Amino acid sequence: MTARLVAAVGLQREAAILAGALPGAAIVVGGGQQARLAAELAAAVTASTPAVLSFGLCGALDPALKAGDLVFETADPGWAAALTAAGARPAVVLGQDTIAASAAGKAA
Repeated sequence: MTARLVAAVGLQREAAILAGALPGAAIVVGGGQQARLAAELAAAVTASTPAVLSFGLCGALDPALKAGDLVFETADPGWAAALTAAGARPAVVLGQDTIAASAAGKAA
């Protein structure tokens, strides 16, 4: 069995971006439905899956970040070193089911 990266995204637009950047990866789209995402991940992940990447287009709450910056949050030192070498930087990453559209929502 060939190892392949599995990527989880929320939007079809994000899936299209990754399809071009990660040929051969299994890309699953959650669309804001946790049960659907869990089922698709369970079907895609095998014993030979080296990692699951969560990818999304987002708005940064850190004023030091600019459009196009790559950030990651991981506890694995090998992945952290590889991502840093590729130009990404460590950060706290938050995901939620709703958009934080107001200043109060972003602060929370």
